[in-house]
Amino acid sequence: MKRQHLNAKNMTLKNCILIYDDDQQILVVCRIVLEKLNFRVETRTVCDNIIEDIHYVKPDMILMDLWIPEMGGEKAIVLMKNNKSTQHIPIIVFSVNAEIEEISDIFIKAQHSYY
Repeated sequence: MKRQHLNAKNMTLKNCILIYDDDQQILVVCRIVLEKLNFRVETRTVCDNIIEDIHYVKPDMILMDLWIPEMGGEKAIVLMKNNKSTQHIPIIVFSVNAEIEEISDIFIKAQHSYY
């Protein structure tokens, strides 16, 4: 078998999206859609180790279920945004919770603590 060397011509780096959700079906759908758009996708069902996950995966963006069990998305985001090595990574929050005003209030309050 001929060994192939990676160089600028044959190496393509994909942007990585790290997704946190406890619903496996949502993770599968997100993975299918994003991989078809040529993203590298990593998934987690808990966010208790978010800082370690980020250092290992090195995502360009995070999709976070706000109501993920254990620590919860809100606390994970606060941890991440208060850490100088991870605070630059953009986060998109999603949830099946219909309480839109409650969710927006959380992020209006949180925005003031991050910046």
